[in-house]
Amino acid sequence: MNNTDLLNPNTYLNHLSPADARQYEICRNICLITLGATIWDILVYIPDDIHIVKRGPFRFTIFSFIFSRVFAVGYALISVLQRTIPTSNPNTLTIVSSVLCVLAVGCSSFLFLQRVRAVYAGNRQAQWFFSIFWFIYATSEIVKIIGVKPSLIPGTHYFSDAGYQPYVAVGVFVGLLYDTCVFLAISYKIILTHNMSDRHPGLRGLVHRFTSGKALPGLSHAVLQGGQQYYLITAGAMSAIGIIFVLPSVDQMIMAMVSAPLIPLIASMACRVFRNLKSYDLNTPRMDIMSPVQFV
Repeated sequence: MNNTDLLNPNTYLNHLSPADARQYEICRNICLITLGATIWDILVYIPDDIHIVKRGPFRFTIFSFIFSRVFAVGYALISVLQRTIPTSNPNTLTIVSSVLCVLAVGCSSFLFLQRVRAVYAGNRQAQWFFSIFWFIYATSEIVKIIGVKPSLIPGTHYFSDAGYQPYVAVGVFVGLLYDTCVFLAISYKIILTHNMSDRHPGLRGLVHRFTSGKALPGLSHAVLQGGQQYYLITAGAMSAIGIIFVLPSVDQMIMAMVSAPLIPLIASMACRVFRNLKSYDLNTPRMDIMSPVQFV
């Protein structure tokens, strides 16, 4: 569309078709809402988070707990800036956004790693396996840095889309596989470790233990329930994102709408589960299968 055909060429949305402009505004609003929700999530839990940080040594687990949301809010802020301010070089903002995304995901997934390391505290092989798996997952996220080709709205200096390449989905599916393995490993260990009631024998009993966990001791029940909450939400979101990345017919703007809240959501859920478990752990006696080191 030529500038001479526009009633107001200084309005960047006028350089898009009405349908594309509507999608752009929706995406921008989603980014703004995500930024606000992420900031609120940090502020509302500051007293609890300070209490957790003060009660133990500052290890990399605590670093991940703090900075997963810091990186996530940085990612959300860059997403807003990309769609609200003009820029002559979209590559810079996109690379910064991708780096923050990788760091946020790395910290969030590390918190999940520590859960499985604590449950398998006496099994060095399992700990090494999941540690290596986490490293592979974190490394696969680098494709998000190299797999983007950002562009500007024609005739303007405003960001159009990140130009995600299909192979970016590799990191998403590796993450989905990692979360699935960790979740199943934790659930399997907890369910089979404790001497459960025989009211539901066989397969029915196993399903009952897995879905309810009511007969579990308090801390083990908290670990199982927290893992279920984290996995169900993040796995569902990551599956949708992965499918969208793979399908060539999906518009880049739709990708941005769906993917923008994903990183803050993963960080928020990982920290919520860690916070609930840590708060419980600080106020109750230690249970038998939990490592006294891994959760600090």
